[in-house]
Amino acid sequence: MNKFDRETDCVQCFTDGSKSNNSTGCAFVNYDGNQVVERIFPLGEMCTVFDSEVYAIMQAADVLESMVFSSNQELESLQTV
Repeated sequence: MNKFDRETDCVQCFTDGSKSNNSTGCAFVNYDGNQVVERIFPLGEMCTVFDSEVYAIMQAADVLESMVFSSNQELESLQTV
């Protein structure tokens, strides 16, 4: 395990978008050392690969924001004790 994997204040995000002959989809995985969040999105036939890549990044960012916000709330509640 390298140093980056052991950092407790880091979140790793992985995204992917792809297109086959008749469908497009994307997925992401966010990992913060304790919690893994993964989502898969079928996007239909009309999206491009670029659309699917951007959609995966946007969805990962939304979840990342909520992960960071919930961590900050937990930290603030511990600090008030």
